[in-house]
Amino acid sequence: MKNTILYSVQHLKPIFSWLSVGLFANAFGGSIAPPAKAQNYSDIQGHWAEQCIQGLTQQGVVSGYPDQTFKPNNVITRAEYAAMIDQAFPNTSLERNAINFKDVSASYWGQDAIQNTYRKGFLSGYPGQVFKPNDLIVRVEAFVALASGLDYESPTSPESLLNAAYTDAQEIPEYAEGKIAAATKKGILISPPKPNMRLMGPTDPATRAQVAAALCQVKNVSGVPNRYVVNAQQPEDNSPIALSQTCTNEAVSYTVSYPQGWVTNSGSVVEQCKVFDPKSISLPEQSESFDEAVHIRVDNVPFERVASADNQTSQELSRRQTTIDGYQAVVVENKATGIGLIPEGVRSYLYFVDLDGQTLIGTTYDMQGQRYQRNKQVLDQMMNSLSFNR
Repeated sequence: MKNTILYSVQHLKPIFSWLSVGLFANAFGGSIAPPAKAQNYSDIQGHWAEQCIQGLTQQGVVSGYPDQTFKPNNVITRAEYAAMIDQAFPNTSLERNAINFKDVSASYWGQDAIQNTYRKGFLSGYPGQVFKPNDLIVRVEAFVALASGLDYESPTSPESLLNAAYTDAQEIPEYAEGKIAAATKKGILISPPKPNMRLMGPTDPATRAQVAAALCQVKNVSGVPNRYVVNAQQPEDNSPIALSQTCTNEAVSYTVSYPQGWVTNSGSVVEQCKVFDPKSISLPEQSESFDEAVHIRVDNVPFERVASADNQTSQELSRRQTTIDGYQAVVVENKATGIGLIPEGVRSYLYFVDLDGQTLIGTTYDMQGQRYQRNKQVLDQMMNSLSFNR
Protein backbone atom coordinates (compact mmCIF):
# COMPACT_ATOMS: atom_id res chain seq x y z
CA MET A 1 0.00 0.00 0.00
CA LYS A 2 1.42 3.36 -0.98
CA ASN A 3 1.16 6.48 1.13
CA THR A 4 -0.20 9.89 0.32
CA ILE A 5 1.46 12.93 1.87
CA LEU A 6 0.50 16.57 1.55
CA TYR A 7 2.32 19.43 3.14
CA SER A 8 1.59 23.03 2.23
CA VAL A 9 3.97 25.56 3.77
CA GLN A 10 6.47 28.21 2.76
CA HIS A 11 10.15 27.64 3.56
CA LEU A 12 9.55 24.42 5.48
CA LYS A 13 11.69 21.27 5.33
CA PRO A 14 9.98 18.47 7.25
CA ILE A 15 11.53 15.11 8.12
CA PHE A 16 9.18 12.41 9.37
CA SER A 17 10.19 9.41 11.44
CA TRP A 18 7.97 6.77 13.05
CA LEU A 19 8.30 6.37 16.80
CA SER A 20 7.81 3.08 18.59
CA VAL A 21 4.05 3.56 18.88
CA GLY A 22 3.57 4.60 15.28
CA LEU A 23 3.39 8.36 15.89
CA PHE A 24 5.77 10.30 13.70
CA ALA A 25 8.18 12.91 14.96
CA ASN A 26 9.09 16.01 13.02
CA ALA A 27 12.33 17.97 12.92
CA PHE A 28 12.26 21.39 11.25
CA GLY A 29 15.18 23.58 10.22
CA GLY A 30 15.39 27.06 8.79
CA SER A 31 16.72 28.01 5.40
CA ILE A 32 20.29 28.58 6.55
CA ALA A 33 22.37 26.04 8.46
CA PRO A 34 25.40 27.03 10.54
CA PRO A 35 28.56 26.48 8.51
CA ALA A 36 31.35 24.16 9.53
CA LYS A 37 33.87 26.94 10.13
CA ALA A 38 31.83 29.31 12.29
CA GLN A 39 33.66 31.06 15.11
CA ASN A 40 34.32 28.80 18.08
CA TYR A 41 33.05 30.76 21.05
CA SER A 42 34.20 29.33 24.34
CA ASP A 43 30.99 30.01 26.27
CA ILE A 44 28.05 28.89 24.11
CA GLN A 45 28.52 25.11 23.92
CA GLY A 46 25.24 23.52 24.94
CA HIS A 47 23.47 26.86 25.12
CA TRP A 48 19.94 26.84 23.70
CA ALA A 49 20.92 29.51 21.12
CA GLU A 50 24.30 28.00 20.17
CA GLN A 51 23.42 27.02 16.61
CA CYS A 52 21.66 30.32 15.94
CA ILE A 53 24.58 32.38 17.25
CA GLN A 54 27.08 30.45 15.13
CA GLY A 55 24.94 30.90 12.03
CA LEU A 56 24.62 34.65 12.58
CA THR A 57 28.35 34.97 13.24
CA GLN A 58 29.26 33.22 10.01
CA GLN A 59 27.03 35.66 8.11
CA GLY A 60 28.59 38.63 9.87
CA VAL A 61 25.31 39.56 11.51
CA VAL A 62 26.68 39.40 15.06
CA SER A 63 30.14 39.15 16.56
CA GLY A 64 31.68 38.20 19.87
CA TYR A 65 34.41 39.59 22.07
CA PRO A 66 38.20 39.54 21.64
CA ASP A 67 38.52 36.77 24.24
CA GLN A 68 36.51 34.42 21.96
CA THR A 69 33.34 34.65 24.06
CA PHE A 70 29.83 35.69 23.10
CA LYS A 71 28.39 36.15 26.60
CA PRO A 72 24.92 34.91 25.56
CA ASN A 73 23.29 35.45 28.95
CA ASN A 74 24.63 38.96 29.46
CA VAL A 75 22.06 41.74 29.65
CA ILE A 76 22.86 44.63 27.33
CA THR A 77 22.69 48.40 27.34
CA ARG A 78 20.80 50.49 24.85
CA ALA A 79 24.09 51.40 23.19
CA GLU A 80 25.14 47.73 22.93
CA TYR A 81 21.74 46.86 21.49
CA ALA A 82 22.09 49.66 18.94
CA ALA A 83 25.46 48.21 17.93
CA MET A 84 23.94 44.74 17.38
CA ILE A 85 21.03 46.10 15.35
CA ASP A 86 23.32 48.38 13.31
CA GLN A 87 25.52 45.42 12.42
CA ALA A 88 22.52 43.23 11.58
CA PHE A 89 20.79 45.73 9.27
CA PRO A 90 23.45 47.78 7.49
CA ASN A 91 21.37 48.37 4.36
CA THR A 92 18.07 49.46 5.90
CA SER A 93 16.94 52.77 4.42
CA LEU A 94 17.01 55.96 6.47
CA GLU A 95 13.66 57.33 7.63
CA ARG A 96 14.60 60.49 9.55
CA ASN A 97 17.35 62.99 10.11
CA ALA A 98 20.05 62.59 12.73
CA ILE A 99 19.60 64.06 16.17
CA ASN A 100 22.19 65.30 18.66
CA PHE A 101 21.44 63.42 21.87
CA LYS A 102 22.68 65.42 24.83
CA ASP A 103 24.09 62.35 26.58
CA VAL A 104 25.90 60.84 23.55
CA SER A 105 29.09 62.73 22.71
CA ALA A 106 30.75 62.68 19.30
CA SER A 107 33.57 60.60 20.77
CA TYR A 108 31.30 58.01 22.44
CA TRP A 109 32.09 54.51 21.19
CA GLY A 110 28.46 53.82 20.16
CA GLN A 111 27.73 57.19 18.57
CA ASP A 112 27.57 55.91 15.00
CA ALA A 113 25.40 52.90 15.83
CA ILE A 114 23.02 55.02 17.89
CA GLN A 115 22.63 57.53 15.10
CA ASN A 116 22.20 54.83 12.46
CA THR A 117 19.53 52.92 14.39
CA TYR A 118 17.73 56.17 15.21
CA ARG A 119 17.73 57.35 11.58
CA LYS A 120 16.53 53.93 10.39
CA GLY A 121 13.59 53.96 12.79
CA PHE A 122 14.67 51.18 15.12
CA LEU A 123 15.38 53.20 18.27
CA SER A 124 14.21 56.53 19.61
CA GLY A 125 15.28 58.76 22.45
CA TYR A 126 13.52 60.14 25.49
CA PRO A 127 12.05 63.55 26.29
CA GLY A 128 14.76 66.13 26.81
CA GLN A 129 16.69 64.84 23.77
CA VAL A 130 18.51 62.10 25.68
CA PHE A 131 19.19 58.51 24.63
CA LYS A 132 20.32 56.91 27.92
CA PRO A 133 22.98 54.76 26.22
CA ASN A 134 24.10 53.05 29.42
CA ASP A 135 20.64 52.02 30.59
CA LEU A 136 19.80 48.34 30.15
CA ILE A 137 17.41 47.77 27.28
CA VAL A 138 14.31 45.93 28.46
CA ARG A 139 12.51 43.33 26.41
CA VAL A 140 9.55 45.50 25.43
CA GLU A 141 11.93 48.17 24.06
CA ALA A 142 14.04 45.61 22.20
CA PHE A 143 11.13 43.97 20.39
CA VAL A 144 9.27 47.20 19.71
CA ALA A 145 12.49 48.51 18.15
CA LEU A 146 12.77 45.51 15.83
CA ALA A 147 9.11 45.66 14.77
CA SER A 148 9.40 49.42 14.19
CA GLY A 149 12.60 49.35 12.18
CA LEU A 150 11.34 46.44 10.08
CA ASP A 151 8.01 48.22 9.48
CA TYR A 152 5.88 45.37 10.82
CA GLU A 153 2.20 46.26 10.57
CA SER A 154 0.22 46.04 13.79
CA PRO A 155 -2.70 43.55 13.65
CA THR A 156 -6.26 44.81 13.85
CA SER A 157 -6.87 43.42 17.35
CA PRO A 158 -3.52 43.47 19.17
CA GLU A 159 -5.08 43.05 22.61
CA SER A 160 -6.78 39.79 21.59
CA LEU A 161 -3.58 38.39 20.13
CA LEU A 162 -1.53 39.39 23.18
CA ASN A 163 -4.05 37.97 25.63
CA ALA A 164 -4.01 34.67 23.75
CA ALA A 165 -0.20 34.56 23.58
CA TYR A 166 0.95 35.81 27.00
CA THR A 167 -0.11 35.22 30.58
CA ASP A 168 1.27 38.65 31.53
CA ALA A 169 -0.27 40.54 28.60
CA GLN A 170 -1.73 43.12 30.98
CA GLU A 171 1.82 44.23 31.86
CA ILE A 172 2.66 45.23 28.28
CA PRO A 173 2.54 49.05 28.00
CA GLU A 174 -0.29 50.38 25.89
CA TYR A 175 2.08 52.20 23.54
CA ALA A 176 3.83 48.91 22.77
CA GLU A 177 0.81 46.66 22.22
CA GLY A 178 0.61 47.06 18.45
CA LYS A 179 4.31 46.43 17.76
CA ILE A 180 4.62 43.58 20.28
CA ALA A 181 1.59 41.95 18.66
CA ALA A 182 3.18 42.46 15.24
CA ALA A 183 6.48 40.93 16.41
CA THR A 184 4.60 38.01 17.93
CA LYS A 185 2.60 37.44 14.77
CA LYS A 186 5.81 37.46 12.72
CA GLY A 187 7.33 34.80 14.98
CA ILE A 188 10.30 36.85 16.18
CA LEU A 189 9.26 37.23 19.83
CA ILE A 190 11.64 35.14 21.93
CA SER A 191 10.53 34.13 25.41
CA PRO A 192 12.12 31.63 27.81
CA PRO A 193 9.63 28.78 28.30
CA LYS A 194 7.96 28.53 31.71
CA PRO A 195 5.75 25.71 33.05
CA ASN A 196 2.10 26.37 32.20
CA MET A 197 2.71 29.99 31.21
CA ARG A 198 4.21 32.18 28.51
CA LEU A 199 5.60 35.48 29.75
CA MET A 200 6.42 38.49 27.62
CA GLY A 201 8.35 39.98 30.56
CA PRO A 202 8.22 43.54 29.22
CA THR A 203 10.38 45.08 31.95
CA ASP A 204 12.97 42.30 32.10
CA PRO A 205 16.36 43.19 30.58
CA ALA A 206 16.99 41.61 27.18
CA THR A 207 19.95 39.25 26.82
CA ARG A 208 22.39 38.91 23.94
CA ALA A 209 21.07 35.41 23.23
CA GLN A 210 17.46 36.62 23.07
CA VAL A 211 18.37 39.39 20.66
CA ALA A 212 20.43 36.99 18.55
CA ALA A 213 17.52 34.52 18.45
CA ALA A 214 15.16 37.26 17.30
CA LEU A 215 17.61 38.13 14.52
CA CYS A 216 17.73 34.46 13.51
CA GLN A 217 13.96 34.50 13.17
CA VAL A 218 14.04 37.68 11.08
CA LYS A 219 16.79 36.38 8.80
CA ASN A 220 15.58 32.75 8.55
CA VAL A 221 18.71 31.38 10.21
CA SER A 222 18.07 28.02 11.84
CA GLY A 223 18.92 27.11 15.40
CA VAL A 224 16.24 28.65 17.63
CA PRO A 225 14.40 25.90 19.55
CA ASN A 226 10.69 26.13 18.89
CA ARG A 227 9.86 26.29 22.59
CA TYR A 228 11.55 29.73 22.78
CA VAL A 229 9.45 31.20 19.96
CA VAL A 230 6.07 32.58 20.97
CA ASN A 231 3.32 31.23 18.72
CA ALA A 232 0.56 33.73 18.00
CA GLN A 233 -2.87 32.16 18.15
CA GLN A 234 -4.20 34.83 15.78
CA PRO A 235 -7.78 34.72 17.04
CA GLU A 236 -8.84 37.41 14.60
CA ASP A 237 -8.46 35.03 11.63
CA ASN A 238 -11.97 33.66 11.22
CA SER A 239 -12.20 33.89 7.44
CA PRO A 240 -13.97 30.98 5.71
CA ILE A 241 -11.89 28.04 4.53
CA ALA A 242 -12.70 27.16 0.94
CA LEU A 243 -12.06 23.53 0.00
CA SER A 244 -12.30 23.86 -3.74
CA GLN A 245 -9.81 21.26 -5.03
CA THR A 246 -10.86 17.61 -4.90
CA CYS A 247 -8.73 14.59 -5.70
CA THR A 248 -9.14 10.83 -5.57
CA ASN A 249 -6.05 9.00 -4.41
CA GLU A 250 -5.52 6.07 -6.75
CA ALA A 251 -3.34 4.05 -4.37
CA VAL A 252 -5.49 4.21 -1.24
CA SER A 253 -8.84 4.85 -2.96
CA TYR A 254 -10.11 7.82 -1.02
CA THR A 255 -11.31 11.23 -2.12
CA VAL A 256 -10.34 14.38 -0.24
CA SER A 257 -10.74 18.12 -0.79
CA TYR A 258 -7.97 20.69 -0.35
CA PRO A 259 -8.05 24.44 0.40
CA GLN A 260 -8.20 26.84 -2.48
CA GLY A 261 -4.76 28.05 -3.58
CA TRP A 262 -2.73 25.13 -2.29
CA VAL A 263 -0.02 23.65 -4.51
CA THR A 264 2.78 21.18 -3.87
CA ASN A 265 6.47 21.49 -4.62
CA SER A 266 5.79 19.37 -7.70
CA GLY A 267 2.88 21.42 -8.93
CA SER A 268 -0.86 20.78 -8.75
CA VAL A 269 -2.32 19.43 -5.51
CA VAL A 270 -4.91 17.50 -7.49
CA GLU A 271 -2.26 15.72 -9.54
CA GLN A 272 0.20 15.07 -6.72
CA CYS A 273 -2.35 13.73 -4.23
CA LYS A 274 -3.16 10.86 -6.59
CA VAL A 275 0.03 8.98 -5.81
CA PHE A 276 2.75 9.00 -3.20
CA ASP A 277 5.24 11.76 -4.01
CA PRO A 278 8.60 11.01 -2.32
CA LYS A 279 9.88 14.51 -3.05
CA SER A 280 7.26 15.91 -0.69
CA ILE A 281 9.19 14.55 2.28
CA SER A 282 12.09 16.97 1.87
CA LEU A 283 11.06 19.81 -0.45
CA PRO A 284 8.97 22.86 0.43
CA GLU A 285 5.47 23.39 -0.86
CA GLN A 286 3.47 26.58 -1.27
CA SER A 287 0.12 27.88 -0.07
CA GLU A 288 -0.96 31.06 -1.79
CA SER A 289 -3.31 32.11 1.00
CA PHE A 290 -1.44 31.30 4.21
CA ASP A 291 1.38 29.20 5.62
CA GLU A 292 0.12 25.79 6.63
CA ALA A 293 1.48 22.31 7.30
CA VAL A 294 -0.94 19.39 7.00
CA HIS A 295 0.00 15.75 6.65
CA ILE A 296 -2.26 12.89 5.52
CA ARG A 297 -0.95 9.34 5.47
CA VAL A 298 -2.23 5.77 5.28
CA ASP A 299 -0.08 3.16 6.96
CA ASN A 300 -0.21 -0.50 7.98
CA VAL A 301 0.11 0.33 11.69
CA PRO A 302 -3.01 -1.14 13.40
CA PHE A 303 -5.55 1.41 14.58
CA GLU A 304 -5.69 -0.04 18.10
CA ARG A 305 -1.93 0.26 18.50
CA VAL A 306 -1.76 3.89 17.42
CA ALA A 307 -4.99 5.20 18.91
CA SER A 308 -4.54 3.69 22.38
CA ALA A 309 -0.74 3.74 22.79
CA ASP A 310 0.78 5.25 25.92
CA ASN A 311 3.37 7.49 24.27
CA GLN A 312 6.10 8.66 26.62
CA THR A 313 7.24 11.29 24.12
CA SER A 314 4.06 13.33 24.47
CA GLN A 315 1.41 14.42 26.93
CA GLU A 316 -2.17 13.95 25.78
CA LEU A 317 -4.16 17.18 26.04
CA SER A 318 -7.50 16.07 24.62
CA ARG A 319 -9.22 13.08 22.99
CA ARG A 320 -12.58 12.58 21.32
CA GLN A 321 -14.31 9.83 19.35
CA THR A 322 -15.82 10.46 15.93
CA THR A 323 -16.49 8.79 12.58
CA ILE A 324 -15.08 9.58 9.14
CA ASP A 325 -17.32 8.37 6.30
CA GLY A 326 -18.57 5.57 8.53
CA TYR A 327 -15.16 4.51 9.85
CA GLN A 328 -14.29 4.73 13.54
CA ALA A 329 -11.87 7.58 14.30
CA VAL A 330 -10.12 9.21 17.24
CA VAL A 331 -9.00 12.86 17.38
CA VAL A 332 -6.12 13.58 19.76
CA GLU A 333 -4.15 16.69 20.65
CA ASN A 334 -0.70 16.11 22.16
CA LYS A 335 2.06 18.20 23.69
CA ALA A 336 5.59 16.93 23.13
CA THR A 337 7.76 16.18 26.15
CA GLY A 338 11.05 16.67 24.26
CA ILE A 339 12.13 13.04 24.45
CA GLY A 340 11.70 12.40 20.72
CA LEU A 341 12.57 14.49 17.69
CA ILE A 342 9.82 17.05 18.32
CA PRO A 343 10.99 19.88 20.61
CA GLU A 344 9.42 20.01 24.05
CA GLY A 345 6.16 21.95 24.24
CA VAL A 346 5.22 21.58 20.56
CA ARG A 347 1.59 20.55 20.10
CA SER A 348 0.23 18.15 17.48
CA TYR A 349 -3.35 17.60 16.39
CA LEU A 350 -4.02 14.15 14.96
CA TYR A 351 -6.83 12.11 13.42
CA PHE A 352 -6.59 8.30 13.50
CA VAL A 353 -9.11 6.54 11.22
CA ASP A 354 -9.59 2.75 11.43
CA LEU A 355 -9.58 1.36 7.90
CA ASP A 356 -10.04 -2.30 8.87
CA GLY A 357 -6.40 -3.23 9.44
CA GLN A 358 -4.82 -0.03 8.27
CA THR A 359 -4.84 3.46 9.79
CA LEU A 360 -5.26 6.79 8.05
CA ILE A 361 -3.50 9.53 9.98
CA GLY A 362 -4.10 13.23 9.45
CA THR A 363 -2.08 15.68 11.51
CA THR A 364 -0.76 19.21 11.88
CA TYR A 365 1.95 20.61 14.14
CA ASP A 366 2.33 23.77 16.17
CA MET A 367 5.75 24.60 14.71
CA GLN A 368 7.64 27.80 14.08
CA GLY A 369 5.96 29.99 11.47
CA GLN A 370 2.77 27.92 11.45
CA ARG A 371 -0.74 29.05 12.26
CA TYR A 372 -1.73 26.18 14.50
CA GLN A 373 -5.31 27.15 15.35
CA ARG A 374 -5.98 27.76 11.67
CA ASN A 375 -4.25 24.48 10.77
CA LYS A 376 -6.62 22.62 13.07
CA GLN A 377 -9.65 24.17 11.37
CA VAL A 378 -8.27 23.25 7.94
CA LEU A 379 -7.53 19.68 9.02
CA ASP A 380 -11.01 19.31 10.52
CA GLN A 381 -12.61 20.32 7.22
CA MET A 382 -10.28 18.18 5.11
CA MET A 383 -10.96 15.11 7.25
CA ASN A 384 -14.70 15.76 7.09
CA SER A 385 -14.41 15.88 3.29
CA LEU A 386 -12.91 12.41 3.13
CA SER A 387 -14.86 9.66 1.40
CA PHE A 388 -13.65 6.11 0.75
CA ASN A 389 -14.27 3.95 -2.31
CA ARG A 390 -15.28 0.67 -0.63
